[in-house]
Amino acid sequence: NIPEQITPLIGRDNELRALESLISQKDINLITLTGLGGAGKTSLAIQLAYSMLEKFLSGVFFIPLSSITKPNLIPIEIAHVLKIDQNLNRKSIDGIKDFLLGRRILLILDNFEHLMSGASFVQELLQSSSNLKIIVTSREPLRLRSEQVYPIGMLDKEHALELFIKRAQSLNPNFFVSSADKESIIELCQRLDRLPLAIELAAFRTKLFTPSALLTRLKPDLQPVSRILNLFSSGTRDLPERQQSLRNTIAWSYELLEEQEKRIFRAASIFPAGFSVLTLSMLLNLDENQTLEIISSLVDKNLLKPSVEKHNEPHFGMVEMIREFAWDEIHHLDEISALKDAYVNLYLSLSQQADRNLKETQQINLFKQIDEEFENINLALEICITSTSGSKNWEAGYKILTCFHRYWMMHQSVLIDYEYIARARKSIDEFMLPNPDDAKRFLIHRADIYSVSGTLAWLTGNYAKSREFHEIAYTLYLKTNHEQGVIESLNNLSANLGQMGDYDESLKLLDESTTLTQKLGDHWAEMRNLANMGILFQYIEKPELALEKYEQCLKIAQDLNDDYFKAIVNYGKGHLHIRLGNYETAIEFLKINLDTSQQIQGAYIFVYCLAIYARANIQMEKVELAIHAALEAISLSEKITDVEFKIELLYACIYIFIFLDLYSESVQLIGVNQKVRDETKMHENPYDVRDFEKKVQKIYSSMSREEFESLRLAGSKLTVDSALYIAAEILEAPRSVESKKQQPQHLTSREQEVLNLIAQGLTNEQISNELVVVLKTVEKHVASIFRKLGVRNRTEAAAWALENKITV
Repeated sequence: NIPEQITPLIGRDNELRALESLISQKDINLITLTGLGGAGKTSLAIQLAYSMLEKFLSGVFFIPLSSITKPNLIPIEIAHVLKIDQNLNRKSIDGIKDFLLGRRILLILDNFEHLMSGASFVQELLQSSSNLKIIVTSREPLRLRSEQVYPIGMLDKEHALELFIKRAQSLNPNFFVSSADKESIIELCQRLDRLPLAIELAAFRTKLFTPSALLTRLKPDLQPVSRILNLFSSGTRDLPERQQSLRNTIAWSYELLEEQEKRIFRAASIFPAGFSVLTLSMLLNLDENQTLEIISSLVDKNLLKPSVEKHNEPHFGMVEMIREFAWDEIHHLDEISALKDAYVNLYLSLSQQADRNLKETQQINLFKQIDEEFENINLALEICITSTSGSKNWEAGYKILTCFHRYWMMHQSVLIDYEYIARARKSIDEFMLPNPDDAKRFLIHRADIYSVSGTLAWLTGNYAKSREFHEIAYTLYLKTNHEQGVIESLNNLSANLGQMGDYDESLKLLDESTTLTQKLGDHWAEMRNLANMGILFQYIEKPELALEKYEQCLKIAQDLNDDYFKAIVNYGKGHLHIRLGNYETAIEFLKINLDTSQQIQGAYIFVYCLAIYARANIQMEKVELAIHAALEAISLSEKITDVEFKIELLYACIYIFIFLDLYSESVQLIGVNQKVRDETKMHENPYDVRDFEKKVQKIYSSMSREEFESLRLAGSKLTVDSALYIAAEILEAPRSVESKKQQPQHLTSREQEVLNLIAQGLTNEQISNELVVVLKTVEKHVASIFRKLGVRNRTEAAAWALENKITV
């Protein structure tokens, strides 16, 4: 996941060679690149990462920490990049340690200076794995005994001059440097401490000013107005003279702005994950077109940067040091309180709109959009929870959480710190209720947070705790006569009881919920009730009733054009027909589900369906289709926190392994599966139990019970995610072996398939449909193929495939 270098690195060849030598030494496992903001620490670390790829075969991973606000979130961010599942019952650092075992890995921890109390975590990681090496970029050393500090200083005069001229000529190819200009540039770079970012900011102004005019405008008497660079002072927090030059550079750019530009510049800095034109205009209550014009101006001035990654519309962000400068201006002007209020109001409004859209079937792309905003949403929640209890912002936090409850239920992907939920519960539990007129409102907030807590506990497999939270919510909703909340709680409790095997009570609660739902005319809740009834009737082996409830749910979904519940119904029907042995019928429903869930970008439904699709195909002995689906589901599984999905995916892999006569591997996965079921007390579907026992008999005929038990015990020591990672490696192997003669060894088997389809003239979208994978995955494969083959376009890739006899 190493970021690409957009522009060549200038003047750091000596540093790069020195660092390559240091990192190759056996006794050096931690190197910290220190220096001023803008010195090029990150760029140098990225270049170093690329040069080290062949030496770290298990991977080089880039971990950006600039948006992390607390040291205890470091392991969560690392786990996210390494695609390690987050679990309420397990610390993130333990999962990371397990992942590192036996792997030779290089981690790049970028922008560490604001997380210094987290240095002990780095030490703990290094002590857990002798094969691990870590590069840290920071404005100050971590002060660990195992640390090798490597200061990144200024560029030399020649390279500073080269950088300025190249950047200026990239803006204006006709930029000409006279002897006088050369002297002015050298002095200008010296005044800027020959720091790369400062030089680039100055070079950009050559569109308007000559180098001598730039030198004149860089006034030596600008006074520092903030603490921008204090964080990386090595000893005391006194302000070194050389730090003032960078501050002056940023202040100089800032002072050239019009007042409205300054206002938007400051406000833009509050978004940790970047912002769109719409969100920034809403924050400041400005016209969207006017905001766009000013954003464009700030981008031209290099004070904002476009950030198109993961976004469907243009998004923008700030270089870290410039963002810090803007924040200090906000504090200096005493704007922080007003901006916090506006920011909370913005995300309260956006969350309420998102909840309405999810319920009112405007679901296309909405899951993805919410995912992409969650860093910003988390900041809004943090502002809320740290506000005075009972205040407007404090109360807004509970409203925002409630709005995302439906999203978590539908998407099964949780991008929120679980600690925040616990803090929110504790805060409202300790809150002294106000006068009777307001007491009901706050009791409902309390019920809401317990309801959200129950859903999040469910997603991590803690069904007993989930039931406890939902029962508290149910009691509070009854106390406040909140009928909508009662409906939701009855449905949630029904799901809890059904998962734990109490089917009669589960159906009773659903009937009660349905009565209330029909009274209120809540079609979304009615569809959820019917879908859950369909699941329950599967468990009690009444397939006709299950299909009846699915059809009723589908009828409402079609009338409302609700794609989410259409997908849910088709998934449920597909699953039921697999259990009944009607595999061809099941596959037809699952194909419809895959198409629908892709359209709404519902990752949860899509990957869950892929797991079941794999299972149906292996039952029909369609090995390649089964393997394709299982591998795609595994590749996307880190996005899903639902334990039930992980178990379903394990089942699919076990079935494939048994079909391939990989009995030892099958038994180890059985061990993981059984361990998770025992831990969660999840009740098994009787259809699955009978079918699974038939499959296991095949294993018993090939090994002794003692050998089976030994392998099962070994498997039970694996985590679900590590087991799935191992399964993916095994599933790749058979296909690679089968077509070894035709395949270049440096392409994966999936990349072979994509290359073959490219050679046949298929577009990315057509390849996505052919392989039943998401479009983004195809795009990643195509980019990887181009990089590995050294080709520039599809024509060259197709020609390479034909020349090497790759096409079928």
